[in-house]
Amino acid sequence: ILLSMNPETPCHDRYGRIGADVFPIGKDTADDLYKAAVWITAPERRRKTWAPVPRNDGPRNDLLIAYLDSQPESLAEFAGLLADSQLEGVFESEAERVFSALDARGTIPKESIFHTLVLRRISKGQVQVELNRQYRVDRLRSAVGEWRAASANVPQFEIYSPKGKGQPAAPLTTRTPYPGEVVRATRSFWIRNGEERQFVIGYDLSRVYDLFLGEGSVRGTAAKELLEIVVARCTALLLRCGEQLHRHGPIVRDLAVSAREPAVVAVTILGITLHKLGRYKEKYMSQPAFLVGRMLALADVLHAQYCTVVRGDNLPPQLLGNQHFVMASDRPERALAVLGERLRIYQGWAATAKVNPESPEAAQRGIRIARWALARMGEVTRQLEGRVPAGSFDDAGKAEMLLGYLSREAKDVVEEEGMESHV
Repeated sequence: ILLSMNPETPCHDRYGRIGADVFPIGKDTADDLYKAAVWITAPERRRKTWAPVPRNDGPRNDLLIAYLDSQPESLAEFAGLLADSQLEGVFESEAERVFSALDARGTIPKESIFHTLVLRRISKGQVQVELNRQYRVDRLRSAVGEWRAASANVPQFEIYSPKGKGQPAAPLTTRTPYPGEVVRATRSFWIRNGEERQFVIGYDLSRVYDLFLGEGSVRGTAAKELLEIVVARCTALLLRCGEQLHRHGPIVRDLAVSAREPAVVAVTILGITLHKLGRYKEKYMSQPAFLVGRMLALADVLHAQYCTVVRGDNLPPQLLGNQHFVMASDRPERALAVLGERLRIYQGWAATAKVNPESPEAAQRGIRIARWALARMGEVTRQLEGRVPAGSFDDAGKAEMLLGYLSREAKDVVEEEGMESHV
């Protein structure tokens, strides 16, 4: 249905016209429009010229139509690249297929235009246009490269998740997301220390396209908006994920399976938004916000090993660094001062504890890990000296704190005698 104004609904005739009279159109034109709509949404053209995309206000999908202006019959899967990953493989491989299909034709100029149109069904007889934009093909090429680089703008991060009944857990790590995945990731507000989530209105797909394909101030504004949303909605989830990593390693035994993939996507989105704002991991990983997050992570590790060795594996519900994260994001200088006072007992134990070959293996390993954490805390302290702000971090700083809290050490750093690589 191209347009529907039901003559049986009296409120529709307040402007004096009803039914097809509200939009006069010739029969031939209407027939051409109908045939074009049927052709471009044919089942065999799925992901080439059309694809379902997630709505930001519920579980239903909108209809994305994407096509090359000069060659709409192209086999390049434009719609799939701009949609979601539910049907196809990873983003990078699909992007390669799109550009290979374009290059195979050899007749598509780089300044060629492709159209994007998103239609939303409001009711059985009402459909509205949510998005109608045009982009250059060469902009798509450069945007894909930028998107991949932005997705890699995070430190090493990995958790394990079971793939099915009777199958071993497989590692989940950051990857390049589809635009639709970003929309779905923002529809959840995580509460109760990351154990539950509530549905909320997510980030609009048009704004995700601004982040992905936009340039200049349009891209920067979208990045700031999305960063604010993800920090507000996913901090509880990421804090719980980080604490589980510090308790158990990447197995994260007490983190719901349904929360693991969202945690990885949230980390990736933080990296993307920081990259779009010009904050690259090569630099922010040495900045105060990230280092404060690392300090809190190391405090968790030290606290966990103390409880494992001294208290007989009796760990509290919340580890020490995790307890101070909110204070550190608002008053980092004060939080580190308080943390330092509370760390004295654990610091003294780690500095004086000796590995007894006759002790259980878990106790010996715990002492080694505690000593490693204490040494790393000394390094971070020296890097932070005189650089901790008295005021609160902004959203970008809070994101960097979260990434510092979640990051893993590089393998070449931690592969010492008796060490666990997941530390």
